Amino acid sequence: MSRSFVKNLVWLQVLNWAVKPLWILLIEREVQLRLGDAWYGQYYVLFNAALLFAVVLDAGLANYTAREIASKNAWNRPLRLFGLRLGLGAVYALLVLGLGLWQGLSLGLLLWVAGNQIMASTVLLLRAVLQGQHRFKADAILSISDRLVALFACSYFLWGGHFEFSALSGLKYFVAAQSLGYAASLALGLTLVLSRQPTIEDIENHESWLSWLGSFKWYSLMALLMTLYTRLDVLLLNTWSRVGLALPETGNLNDAPVRDASAAYQQAGIYAQSFRLLDAALIFTTLLSTQLLPMFAKRMANQESSDDLLKWSTRGILAAGLLGASLAWFAGEEILTRLYPGLYGSAAELHNASVVFGLLMSSFLPMALVHVYGTYVTAAGELKWLSGLSAAGLLLNLALNGYYIPLVGAAGAALSCLVTQGFFALGCWYKCRELRG
Repeated sequence: MSRSFVKNLVWLQVLNWAVKPLWILLIEREVQLRLGDAWYGQYYVLFNAALLFAVVLDAGLANYTAREIASKNAWNRPLRLFGLRLGLGAVYALLVLGLGLWQGLSLGLLLWVAGNQIMASTVLLLRAVLQGQHRFKADAILSISDRLVALFACSYFLWGGHFEFSALSGLKYFVAAQSLGYAASLALGLTLVLSRQPTIEDIENHESWLSWLGSFKWYSLMALLMTLYTRLDVLLLNTWSRVGLALPETGNLNDAPVRDASAAYQQAGIYAQSFRLLDAALIFTTLLSTQLLPMFAKRMANQESSDDLLKWSTRGILAAGLLGASLAWFAGEEILTRLYPGLYGSAAELHNASVVFGLLMSSFLPMALVHVYGTYVTAAGELKWLSGLSAAGLLLNLALNGYYIPLVGAAGAALSCLVTQGFFALGCWYKCRELRG
């Protein structure tokens, strides 16, 4: 394994671990403590509603761009890419608005959160250009810029003494801080990319829009399906947990008592407590995958082996995953009470939250392995196969959530996440092994 890869990976990890855990464990945690599970759960539902259609913004463009530049040393149709991004932004806004109307969500906040996602998705496309050029240090700086600015802004809102950070006003300050971060990151990304434009390959045959779109249609479908089965849990939790958290004596779900919206938001808040920690754990492997994709693509184009990268990545993930899951199961209640003091009204509520925590942290292992084996399969161009596997994962996730969420609420969503991610990881490992012969 090349020294430059390790050096760049260390640089990327150090910067992100210096900033992103502070945002997750200091800012987001403090916001939830001040707002409470119900109000923060409302934000978390809005966030996931906006994130559910974020794949429409990306449509696989980031992975497509990074792979094309890395394997061909050229960037095809940059103006078309950004033109398509603008069109997709309009479609995305309409979809989010429609979902908000259907779910009865707060449209003002929802569209604000959606605007943040539009900026974030554009930054990801700019980062893909830097990754494809192997400008990993510049990518590392860009990757933390949004959270760094948002961290300072939200700290001012929380502890500056000039703002009442509670209920609806607190949510608005929280979203506004993120808006400032994404705007600053977008400005920096444009500066970095335009400072060194990639080689633009001339296409003599002037391929049509339809032909060009067809070159990454499978990227789009795969991204859509993976986003659905990864982020649909919270929306399903918000909808299906409004039905009683246990089946009635008749065994007929239709006879179960209907719970109010506040109780559903509380279940989403409980899920958010642990999913936040899973997000923190996944920082390492998410960043790893952004470097692995262009590395795999370049090695495949040069007919070089990637066995060293696969072995090194897998060993590190197995060690971290097993350690994280063990801590979650054996010390989960203590960890949660230290992170969220005073948030649990009873021992039963704490136990329920710890079960959710254990299940979600166990999901780290398969999700992290997908960041390695799924990235290898993506670099190999097996997007149609990955789309089929993602579709199967989505159906499995819907079936599991439909059964378990009405029974046990957030714990059911966490169990569905673990099983679905395990299924997808196993499929990616098998395909990777097949491709390597």
